[in-house]
Amino acid sequence: MNKLANEIIIKDIHTIMKNKKIIGIMCLVPFILTIIMPTIFIVSVKNSNIEISAFLKIFEKALNMSMGRFSLIEQKKIIIDFFIYNVLPIFFMLIPTMVSTIVSANSFVGEREKGTLETLFLAPLKVRDIFIAKVKVSILLSVVFNIVIFVIMSIVLNIVLYTCEFNFFFPNVKWWILLIIASLGITILSTTFVIKKSKNSDSVEEAQQAAVFVILPIISIVVGQFTGFLFISTFAIFVVSLLLLLISIMVMKIISIKMDYYA
Repeated sequence: MNKLANEIIIKDIHTIMKNKKIIGIMCLVPFILTIIMPTIFIVSVKNSNIEISAFLKIFEKALNMSMGRFSLIEQKKIIIDFFIYNVLPIFFMLIPTMVSTIVSANSFVGEREKGTLETLFLAPLKVRDIFIAKVKVSILLSVVFNIVIFVIMSIVLNIVLYTCEFNFFFPNVKWWILLIIASLGITILSTTFVIKKSKNSDSVEEAQQAAVFVILPIISIVVGQFTGFLFISTFAIFVVSLLLLLISIMVMKIISIKMDYYA
């Protein structure tokens, strides 16, 4: 990739960062998922003065232990730990998917709506190079955004946990696997398909629909964790995440080779 392609990357990053509407949308959902919702959940569990019987079967199945032998305070701590280490990490696969979808959809379709896409194609660059540059912008912003949200969430979460007299949050292996490997794979995959979809899209919203096939499985995992129907071991998560990353890289390379906006 030559210097001109790098200039496209820099230009796109500056354009996205200056767009207050896009930044606002990118911040809203993560703020709700990682700050508001966990805080409400923790405070609600803390202030509950009854046996949390609705959760007992879920945790007995997940932890392979009898919850009846624990006191109410211990049960609450187990519920909070379960939420933090089994449900909350999955949200960090939704966040890069959402960010990459917004960025990549605005990248190509946004330029088409502004009438600058034709000018871009007149540049001495292959369509494949333009495609890769756009993908890099989306991946870079998604990864950085995910890390920033994670840091902010960790600080706020530990303050809330300390106030409610629960255990502090320290990321375990599952957290790092999902935060680094799985989220990167999903980011590459969703970005690739959204940009590919943008070839025949007349609006940003239409291009963003391509990410639905990525978001729905993630939501189903969240629901499965809450209902007790689906529990995934750390080793299984590592294997699946690694396969996802490898497949997403292969898909990106295949689509980039076939990418042709003039077809």
